[in-house]
Amino acid sequence: MHQGFSDRFGITQSDEVIQADGMSDVLRVSIWNIIRSRVSNDFKNRKSFLENLGSEFLKVPIDDIPVLYQWESVHWFREVYGELAWFEVYNLIEFVTLDLLPSLYPPAIPYVPTDVLRHAWRDIQATARY
Repeated sequence: MHQGFSDRFGITQSDEVIQADGMSDVLRVSIWNIIRSRVSNDFKNRKSFLENLGSEFLKVPIDDIPVLYQWESVHWFREVYGELAWFEVYNLIEFVTLDLLPSLYPPAIPYVPTDVLRHAWRDIQATARY
């Protein structure tokens, strides 16, 4: 794992915490940024993504999901994400990478789940210092 200059020379100390029963804000934001980058700007795919997320993962009525304007959709999704418990965030990662993205983009992105998981794993390693 990569340590910053100041950590290596003992100027600062990194948090050496294994996150077994919670999630740091840094990790939560990193995961949000990865998932958010996968929410398409294309209306049709964004609408499908959010409706599937709402109906299959969140179990909310799809007509409660704002899909017409991108800023409104992202704002709604971010509010929902912010209310998830730490373990539900991991459930969301699994749902998005294994269930949702392959069904929305079947021929084009068989590599995306691996890419998303690799980025998430890198962020997990960066925040959970052993």
